[in-house]
Amino acid sequence: MDKARLDEVKRRNKILQACKEWENNGIKISIDNFYDLHTTFQLQEKIIAKLDELDSQKKYIICKNKEEIEDFLNYTNKVICKSMKYAFFVANATKLGALKLQGNIISNNIEYVISKSDFLNGGCSIFICSCGLENGVCLWRGEYDSRVYFWQSEEHWETGDSE
Repeated sequence: MDKARLDEVKRRNKILQACKEWENNGIKISIDNFYDLHTTFQLQEKIIAKLDELDSQKKYIICKNKEEIEDFLNYTNKVICKSMKYAFFVANATKLGALKLQGNIISNNIEYVISKSDFLNGGCSIFICSCGLENGVCLWRGEYDSRVYFWQSEEHWETGDSE
């Protein structure tokens, strides 16, 4: 078996373990809910570009460290539409792939979803964005502050529910 094939088998096994863990917590996901690594990296690059754009426009909320998760949750509630699919970057998303989740799954299980983020597992960020990047929210802990970024398209609110 060549190295690429072996790496893919290992990745699939880790994804299957993650699926079982999520199911044990009442959330049914499958391997089909994970983006491939190439798509995950492309999505990550687009999100970083969006954050850079928002930085240049000074469109972010600086939070106190004790309140950063609370601030993130407030904006998540404003951005998540229950009927849309979202990309969520689980911890180790660059090894497993980002996860596609329906908005209602995120809204109904937000504490568990966030517990699986890079942010609460030794990283510096939580990313949740619509699959086409029309809407999103990010918590980014930098060296000097934590920032919540959020964006949404006008069409999102014309056609969908915002709760």
